[in-house]
Amino acid sequence: MAVVDAIEIERGSFADYAAMAAFHYRGGKPAGVMRVLVAHYRGPGLGGPEAAGGMRAGVIVETLPPLGCALRTAALPGRFACADRSLAAAKLNREMRTIARVVVHPVFRSAGVAVRLVRALLAAAQTPYVEALAAMGRVNPFFERAGMRAYDRPALPDAVRLTAALAAEGWGVMDLAAPREERVSAFLGRELLRFSRTAETVAEALAEARRRLLSQPVYYLWTKEDGDGQGRGHRADRAGETAGASQERERDAAGGDGKIAPAHRAHGVL
Repeated sequence: MAVVDAIEIERGSFADYAAMAAFHYRGGKPAGVMRVLVAHYRGPGLGGPEAAGGMRAGVIVETLPPLGCALRTAALPGRFACADRSLAAAKLNREMRTIARVVVHPVFRSAGVAVRLVRALLAAAQTPYVEALAAMGRVNPFFERAGMRAYDRPALPDAVRLTAALAAEGWGVMDLAAPREERVSAFLGRELLRFSRTAETVAEALAEARRRLLSQPVYYLWTKEDGDGQGRGHRADRAGETAGASQERERDAAGGDGKIAPAHRAHGVL
């Protein structure tokens, strides 16, 4: 029996999240919690007779949405636009929920538990829209595998140039996750230092490229029209977007003023 076949997903509580919070890279408590689902492993070995009720394999936390998110505006243009901010907030809270945390126990990582949790939550969605903002969406796109649509921020010109330089040297962007400095040619070294502008060594430039290209949050959206969350995920087509929308999304990454937006820090980024 595969591990994932011995997983049962049930309604949980904040106590289930609290018990697994240490396995998540982000600190702090999610705000405005509306639902918690917990995945229990009830197969042989771990979590069977050894753990009453089954071992917690993972947990997903759904919250009220943060009020400001430029990528949401791009994904649903005009949907929550209203001159009266209180009316706009009321409509947003009525129609949208945010997946604020997906936590998987280290023993069960790479077993498909995160995808199962997201699909279970979407299958019982209580609103027309469910969103998520994932810090590691490019590295581990499990939201797409669960049926959500990805909205990437458009790449800036310096990132486009570095990506082309990496490709010319036989690198993919994902190779930055575990780069080998000895593989960096003189040409690629110059391009990395140009991309960084502040790094003094190629190793420092590699670290910055990894951070900037792999760690940008990806916005995900699911709608009732997408079905029950069991289908294939999608990536939004950005070919026709305006420069203004692009700039708005770039501001959203920094909360509009060069700082991480408090709403996202509170409960928006996984």
